[in-house]
Amino acid sequence: MQNNYLLVMVLCLLALQPAFAQNIGNLDQREVAINFMEYVQDGKPDKAAKLLDQNKVQYDDLLKSNMKGAAESIRDVAEMTIPAVTAMKTDSTVFFRCRYYAPKDKFPDYYQVDIQFEDEKSLKITKLVFYDRATLVKMQIAQKE
Repeated sequence: MQNNYLLVMVLCLLALQPAFAQNIGNLDQREVAINFMEYVQDGKPDKAAKLLDQNKVQYDDLLKSNMKGAAESIRDVAEMTIPAVTAMKTDSTVFFRCRYYAPKDKFPDYYQVDIQFEDEKSLKITKLVFYDRATLVKMQIAQKE
């Protein structure tokens, strides 16, 4: 409970800092991404689902399972990681990377969710990609090679 309170406080502080958005991305979308992660972390998938574009993201048993797995993974690493929400840009879109990391570890990334919107004005999530610890370690090893 205390860990959840601390994490929510950190996420709220990050949401209030436009500089963390790296001058890209819509701040309202950033807030939606943060709210989504808070609902997932708190084990409230039905509330998180209200932030999804139901025409693009199917709220089914697989997604509920991914959200439950995310909540468990985040709880497991909350005390030893730092949460961050960062706007990221590709050639075709801007998305928000929500990650939990420990900068001093050999493999710093512990859990990550990429949250994408249809366009820069949309406030409904159209794509989610969940990355667990094992996947992130493989990706970090590949980057170092």
